[in-house]
Amino acid sequence: MSENFISDPDVATHTGFLLAEEAALKLYVSGLEVPNPRSPGELEEVPVWFRWPESERRISYPFITLDLLSITPAYERWHSVHDQLRVPSHFRGSGDNPDRWGHYYPGYTPDIDMAEGKTYGTDRYLPYNLMFQVSTFTRSAYHDRFLTSRFITDIFPPRGNFWIDVEADHVARRCELLQWVSGDTMETNEAAKRMFRKIYTVLMETEVPESKVYEYDKVDSVHVDLYDKRRPEREAVGHSVEGTHTVAISSSTFVEPAP
Repeated sequence: MSENFISDPDVATHTGFLLAEEAALKLYVSGLEVPNPRSPGELEEVPVWFRWPESERRISYPFITLDLLSITPAYERWHSVHDQLRVPSHFRGSGDNPDRWGHYYPGYTPDIDMAEGKTYGTDRYLPYNLMFQVSTFTRSAYHDRFLTSRFITDIFPPRGNFWIDVEADHVARRCELLQWVSGDTMETNEAAKRMFRKIYTVLMETEVPESKVYEYDKVDSVHVDLYDKRRPEREAVGHSVEGTHTVAISSSTFVEPAP
């Protein structure tokens, strides 16, 4: 059964749709450092978690959480049916990924291994929208303002849209900051402690493979039987190409089209 899955369930090597995008977003917001107001010149890295950290983990402030809000088809970007992989595409590089020509498979690989003399294809990749919520949690107003400044200026810049590289297929996903809200409320599990929280809603455009990659078989020969309706000779239905044939028409004339 598993060999028919588009999304291979081999968890040791599997990336794929959604897992690749989540990993890219987490990497994109990781590595931020905030200054320690009590020790000038000292920096501390801000950890990133999926949802609220587990209860057995020691929570250290500030930190960032990621939540998946929705997965919706982007019907306005669904177009006519077509095959991929017929002609390689040009991908503009960024960061450590140079410009290249290739055939990528969304979320899985940056280039499909195409054997010499073989023809491959796959059904179109269906556009989808992923909605994420990125939240920052701090205890001090200074760290809250510092992270807010970094996020609005550099992380989710106010230029309409930005791009996040996905390591799994080396293709950047278009993203857009849809909303920014302040949620400076007390957490129910730590009601006696002050909490600063900022919430960013981010849209990421991606694609979902509709089928596996398949190989086209080239036609070696075409067998056509021609018959004269005035003569009773006929081959049996489903007769073998290599078998004995009754010659129904021994000669024919082809008429050339007029110039």
